[in-house]
Formats: sequence, C-alpha cells, structure tokens
Amino acid sequence: MITPEYVQTMARYALWQNESVFSAADSLTEAQRREDRGAFFGSIHHTLNHLLWGDHIWMHRFAGPRHRKRRPFRNRSNRSRPGKSSKPRVFPSIV
Repeated sequence: MITPEYVQTMARYALWQNESVFSAADSLTEAQRREDRGAFFGSIHHTLNHLLWGDHIWMHRFAGPRHRKRRPFRNRSNRSRPGKSSKPRVFPSIV
C-alpha cells in the first residue's frame, strides 16, 4: 500500500535526483547539452526536457481535476522525430 510517508520519501528522492542531474548538466556548455549523442531523445537537452515534461504531467495529475483546465500537450502524434518529419515539436523546450 502506498502511504503518505512513502510518497514523501519518493518526493525527496526525486528532488535529490533532479538536483544531481541538473547540477551535472550545468557543468556542460549549451552546445554540449544540445549535441546529438545517439540517445533515445537525441541530446542531453531533449532528455532533460522529457524529464521536466514528465514531472509537469505528474504534478498536474497529483493536483487533481480542478487544475486541468487545459491540456498543454494535446497532439503528440506529430512531434518531430529525427528523420521522420520536419514539423516542430508540439511541446516547447522548457530546459
């Protein structure tokens, strides 16, 4: 069973992990963060963007229905994918 204590522990862990990851990313230049490294999301920048996007979505879910007045990432089907389309990404880069 998920208890409030477990949720608080996981929230503290997520905070620690995000601080660690973004601190490491701060040691890179903008060009290094945006360089395509062949990873799933291409660059470190896009990977960090994905992490922030995921956190954003979960925070909205935790906040409940009264905070869901709009869906910022409506159409996921036409996101740009390397070699697939030149259309811009639906969600803005937030890193």
